[in-house]
Amino acid sequence: MERPTPRVTSNMLGECAGRTVRIVGKVNEVSDRAAQVDCNGQPFEMNLTVDNNLEPMHFYEFVVSVKPDTSVQLLTCVDFGTSIDMDAYKNLVQFSNKYKSLFYE
Repeated sequence: MERPTPRVTSNMLGECAGRTVRIVGKVNEVSDRAAQVDCNGQPFEMNLTVDNNLEPMHFYEFVVSVKPDTSVQLLTCVDFGTSIDMDAYKNLVQFSNKYKSLFYE
């Protein structure tokens, strides 16, 4: 069985070194090898794979690997479009981490 991928916000990434997690954010800028992403007003940089198709100003759910040095590597993503309620996402993250047995076990 696959290991669960907990949902986090960008301020939680430092606690997730060595893990695979999910994070929702808006892509602000894309270059060849990295993207600047905003999650609830807290930006982070994400290293990209060669075949990325990220659209600036779109929201995505990213599945990422947080490396031991806390750099973030994109594994896969789902485009959520140009509008999402990030406060609702923040509440989902808080709830799902408080009641882990409902979401991850």
